[in-house]
Amino acid sequence: MCSVGYTDGMQLSQPATADSFDIALIEPTEVHLFCAPEADVRVRMQLRDELCYIDVRLARALPLSDPDHYLGLRDANDKDIGIVREWRDLDPESLKIVEAAIERSYLLPKVLKVNKVTDNFGVVFWDLVTDHGPKCYVVRSIRDNSVSLSPTRVLMTDVEGDRFEFPNIYAMGANALEILLKVL
Repeated sequence: MCSVGYTDGMQLSQPATADSFDIALIEPTEVHLFCAPEADVRVRMQLRDELCYIDVRLARALPLSDPDHYLGLRDANDKDIGIVREWRDLDPESLKIVEAAIERSYLLPKVLKVNKVTDNFGVVFWDLVTDHGPKCYVVRSIRDNSVSLSPTRVLMTDVEGDRFEFPNIYAMGANALEILLKVL
């Protein structure tokens, strides 16, 4: 598919300066993502019919504030390739690859109900019902592992790095609200 040449990113890296923050904006029509051969799970990318990357990392640039725009592309060496603003305008094969990568990377259960919550000397144990089923989480240092997304919305990260969201803290009951108000 890529007849011009492959790269792992090393050959394309430009010398960076301390004040260099330029990120290339890439049009969806300039990008084609694919997986080849079938047994290889790495995402490959053809860019502008000129370059091929054999291992591309995909991530939302603004996953909380604007999840439907700005897809970041990085090479195998974690160097920025660029950003696709309207990633939903990618070709069907590329879009399928992006959606699968996002699903794997951004699983974020929303809390529907708090069954039980206990705070033992700064370690909070959550027994919850989420939109992905029942879950139990342990959060140490709740202030350090929580982000207030709005006056009613809180995102937490547990000791295993799993994230979960309280879409409306006022709907979680008095005991949970007392703990959640500590992070606002």
